[in-house]
This record gives sequence, structure tokens and C-alpha cells, in this order.
Amino acid sequence: MLKSLSCKRYIIVDYDKYRFLLETAFKQFQSGDLISSKNNCDKVITDYPNNPDALNLLVLISRSNKKIGKAEEIARIALESNPDNANLLNSLGLVLMDQRRFTDAKEALCRALEFKPEKVEMISNLGVAYYELGEFDNAELMLIKA
Repeated sequence: MLKSLSCKRYIIVDYDKYRFLLETAFKQFQSGDLISSKNNCDKVITDYPNNPDALNLLVLISRSNKKIGKAEEIARIALESNPDNANLLNSLGLVLMDQRRFTDAKEALCRALEFKPEKVEMISNLGVAYYELGEFDNAELMLIKA
């Protein structure tokens, strides 16, 4: 016999719907249709505001549109709820390099590599940050590793 049931609010997430929207958005981004890509990301964010993949794609879209300040803002907000997301950290690193803030970029990229140490893209991005900082030995090591 049930004593009592507490009433909790559960959010039912349709992951297949989000996966389809995100796959579509990514393909649109790759083909240069940034408006449609952003619209699909916005649909995901409406129901799932902390979705790291949609937020990361929004960072990349803003960066592609040369809205670097907006890209950094989205990345930082996204990292508040997804602090260990390597893709978001990598995107933040790229945005910081766009702003020539290489020390901050290096920090973000090093954190990204803590979570995905073999990700070639992140290794090479860190190599570029090291190069721009004049840390040529570290740059060489990263770029050879990549």
C-alpha cells in the first residue's frame, strides 16, 4: 500500500527531437545557412535552455557573424551550467583569440584539453595560442602533437 506520493515536477525531454534539430542546425551551419541554423538552435533552447550543443553552436554562429562580444557572452553563460564542457571551453578559447586575449584563451583551451586530451582541434588551437604568446617551444609541442 502506498503511504503517500509527493508531487514533483518532471520535465520530459524529447531527446530524439532535439537530436534531429541539432543535427539539422549543424548541417545548416556547415553549409553557411546561419539564419536557419540559429532558428533551430533557438527551438532547442526554448525547451532545453542549458543544452550545451545548441549553446555551443550559437557561439559559433555569433563568431561567424563577427559578433565576437555576443559569442563570448553566450559561451560564458553556457559554461555556468556546463562548466566541464570541452566544446564550449574550446569555443570560448577561439573567441578570446579573436579578441587577441591569448592568455585567457590559453587558460580556456587548457581546461578543454583536461576533458578531451586527444582532440586534435583543441590541441592545435592551444598551439596557436602558445605561438601568439611567444611560447614557441610549447607551440611546437602542441602543433606536432596535433
